[in-house]
Formats: sequence, structure tokens, C-alpha cells
Amino acid sequence: GTDTYGRTGNNLMEFLHALQYSRDNDIQLGVKYGSWAMRLLPRMWLSVTGDQSQWEEQFEKALCIKIIHKTVELREYDVIPIDTKSLLLYKSNQSLGEYASFQQQAIRTLFQNYNTGEGTTLAGYGTRNMCEGIDALFGKDSASAIYSVIHI
Repeated sequence: GTDTYGRTGNNLMEFLHALQYSRDNDIQLGVKYGSWAMRLLPRMWLSVTGDQSQWEEQFEKALCIKIIHKTVELREYDVIPIDTKSLLLYKSNQSLGEYASFQQQAIRTLFQNYNTGEGTTLAGYGTRNMCEGIDALFGKDSASAIYSVIHI
């Protein structure tokens, strides 16, 4: 859908929980083109570069999802609609180790495809470099800088 529960931090958790839900229930995760998830992710990761059909293929492969363009495509599937608040509050039955391992892999996949300031969002807006703060702090030596980030 297009509705979200909260802001970017919640939305990212909702997406990660959707991935987890699909894994826990052995189902294919479908993401509607134009949905909140498709607006959120390319702003920070997996920006559109070049041919959009190639981008979609890369996006689907990287995250093991299926992009749904038209509602008619949903007829091929048994759809399980879940609102974003339910996704945010989703608790997996996996062990903590299995849960953490899967979430770590999903986050690693995103950060292996972080935006560098090249490419666009689906709406055609330019993306920003996810590391521009580091570049601003360390200047021309940012590639060799050793640093840690702590979010509290």
C-alpha cells in the first residue's frame, strides 16, 4: 500500500520485518511499484541507474522480492495483506541467532548497494551520496579514514 506508520526509521524496520515475515512463512514477498517501500529504498540504496527493467531485475534479485506493477498481477498469487503497523510490531518465532543472522544479511545487502550520488529515485529525483557526511568530515582522506558510528 501507500500508507506508512511513522517515519523513515519505522519504515525501514517495517520493510526488514516484511522480509523476515516472508522468510518465516516461506512465501514470496511482493512489493507494489509506487508503494512506500519503493519510494523509501531507492532514496538510500539501489538507486535507478540506466535501464529501469535492468534495475528492477537487480532490485528483485538483491532482496528476493517480486515487484508488482498492476493490481491485476496479484490474481496469480494468494495475497496476504499486512498493514505497516503490523509489520513494525511483527515478532519472528525464529531463534535470536537465526533472526539476527537474517536481518544482518538483509542490512548487508542494502549497504552493499548504497547510493553514491549517482542515479535517481523512481520519481526521477537525483539521489544523495550516503557517505557525504564522512566525506565532509574527513575530506580527501575519507577513503582511508578509520571511524566508528554510534547511534543512540
